[in-house]
Amino acid sequence: MSTVSPIKSKAELIYCLQEIAQLEHAFMCQYLYAAFSLKKHPDETCSATQFEFVRRWASVTYMIARQEMEHLSIANSLLTAIGGQPIYTHQNFPTLLPWYTSEVLATGQSGTERHPCALPFVLEPFSLNTVRRFACMESPKLQDVPESYRHRVETWCFENESKDCPCVTPAARDISPCQPRYELALPPQTVEIGTVQELYMAVREGFQNLEKQLGADVLFNGHPSGQSEIPSEYNLSLFRIDDLPTALTGIDLVTKQGEGINAPPGYESHFLHWCDMAQEYASMLEENADFQPAKALPANPTPRTYDSDPMLKAIADVFNHGYITLLYMLTGYYTNYRPKSWNTWPFLSAALEQTAFSPMMTMLIRPLAELLTNLPWDNGFAGPTFDIDETARPLLNQPDDARYQDLSFYQKQLDPIISGLEAILQQDLPPDLVPKVELIRQNMGRVKGNLDYVCNQGIFPNFNPSNNFSCPVSQG
Repeated sequence: MSTVSPIKSKAELIYCLQEIAQLEHAFMCQYLYAAFSLKKHPDETCSATQFEFVRRWASVTYMIARQEMEHLSIANSLLTAIGGQPIYTHQNFPTLLPWYTSEVLATGQSGTERHPCALPFVLEPFSLNTVRRFACMESPKLQDVPESYRHRVETWCFENESKDCPCVTPAARDISPCQPRYELALPPQTVEIGTVQELYMAVREGFQNLEKQLGADVLFNGHPSGQSEIPSEYNLSLFRIDDLPTALTGIDLVTKQGEGINAPPGYESHFLHWCDMAQEYASMLEENADFQPAKALPANPTPRTYDSDPMLKAIADVFNHGYITLLYMLTGYYTNYRPKSWNTWPFLSAALEQTAFSPMMTMLIRPLAELLTNLPWDNGFAGPTFDIDETARPLLNQPDDARYQDLSFYQKQLDPIISGLEAILQQDLPPDLVPKVELIRQNMGRVKGNLDYVCNQGIFPNFNPSNNFSCPVSQG
């Protein structure tokens, strides 16, 4: 029986979607951190043959992380379609969300007398325990797990006879649960906590029931999704959400990709991908107990982790400011997008889409993270942070702030990134990292220039009749 209360109002539906957005965001960060930790070449603890598995694991992990970005976008599209505000925040790591406490996961389970493990959200390098924890996070209820995978779930995701959890590292076992209540949502007692699978089921039924009660015009009184202008690319499937059929399609896509709910035979969900990676990993450890596919990164780093190392501190600060800037851009895009704004000067929606959906991730976030994981730190290597500090969180929680409609706000966010990279180049960097940092610096200059250009000219200025492309009059 579901522990998630039936959704009876639009406010409750908005609340549940905000919870979903925070969950998907946290999934993405954990998967990216694990992917960043994987080795880029063979070494003494990862042979050339073993490295072929590691390369494939990295590819699949990045693919899953991209799809979590897609799920986060779908959640915010659903929110804006019904008049809610987008949410691009999450609880900082480490944390234990109420949806993943042992008590909540135990509700409705059948087929075993053992107690489910609490599943903390932590930033950890890729390890056997970490991959098993990911499989447990994405697992449907035990009775919905394919028969051939059920024993793995029972072994990994439930306490053993010693009350230990095979999927949770010792450092993550004593995290107390928090109450991730979005500031603009309902009081904590309004909606009961249940499992994530049940949360999606409740949201799906909520859309269907509320459309019958309120009518489509009242339920979908927001604005069309900002994804409406983005073609299918980067292994993502983003589409316009503005009515019940598209809303249900979005929800079904998320549950099919994640837990494999209602997926066709042979479909590889996130849950099955993690299960298969964990099984391969365990088999390789049986053959060679010294096998290590990942670098030793710190658990749950923050920008303050590296205070004792000026160079690492500077790089981590630029990374984290870039991450927050990306969240600002996505918040502004989903808050202010309107179909008319796409073809009306100033073209801010187009400029934010062209900046946030690819360049910021591929030209800043990923290359800086990979740079950090090549720098020594505390008997291992440094790792990136996904920290939302208390100066950024209030603004992220106020999507209707006027600054989100101001081009100069985003330009000013890019300035310290560029100047920070310039300052890093003045430090005593390892020679092989200098051209990499310089390329990131140059690319961020191009990103800032393109942001300004698209905002003023549009994406296809040659087809805009309002632009004047006549040749200047000769002065000589």
